[in-house]
Amino acid sequence: MGALKKKLKKQNKKQASNKMLGAASRENTMASPFTSISAAKVMKQPPTQEERTLINSIFDGTNPHDRYGNIHSWCEIDGKVKDPSPVKEYLEINALLLGLDRERPYYEPYSKEKCEQLLKLTKMKWERHPESFKELCFNKPQAGECYYNALALSLKNKNAKVQFGRMGYYYKNSNKYFVVWGENNSEVWERDTNLMIKLFMKAVKKRNKKLRLLLERSPRTDEEITGMRDVWHGRCNSMEAKDH
Repeated sequence: MGALKKKLKKQNKKQASNKMLGAASRENTMASPFTSISAAKVMKQPPTQEERTLINSIFDGTNPHDRYGNIHSWCEIDGKVKDPSPVKEYLEINALLLGLDRERPYYEPYSKEKCEQLLKLTKMKWERHPESFKELCFNKPQAGECYYNALALSLKNKNAKVQFGRMGYYYKNSNKYFVVWGENNSEVWERDTNLMIKLFMKAVKKRNKKLRLLLERSPRTDEEITGMRDVWHGRCNSMEAKDH
């Protein structure tokens, strides 16, 4: 019984991790920790065979964290980071729980080859969207659509170079950082996810007033924020998928 209980506990922690960060393996859903699904909804056609082949060549199918939806994208102009996506306000809860400094972002691009492949993939996906969605990315960058926001900026500014990779924030008064998007190392991903869950549940138990305010005013509509609100209001007891 002891071994079974330990195994079930491990499985439950894994389920909680998936729920907490909205893990999704299907590339065409565009799902990520804070990704809206508006892009997937408005796509005109399904992925082409060329697109599917490219996806398979870029990502490790055996690693659920090495996927398109777990990547952040931004631009570099004259060697400086220019991130058109409204990420800052989407990370208020993370910053509160972890003690992150949202004025000190961390960006780490993948290899040149992988960035080039991801840019090619993004352009393929871009062509499957209607003009109305593209106009939004050009004029009002969309939360959760960092790939398209960065691509739109590069199309407006020929000096803007699209990058893909890891993005997060430094801890307050520290040179250490926490990666929010782009971490494809399974052990690190699971460790950081479990840490977030632990800190969140602790804050809920204490009825943290700042957390309550952020949950109420957050513009997010993703799975993670929905799960957090459910836990806060007592509609479920944990972040596990089976409880929602």
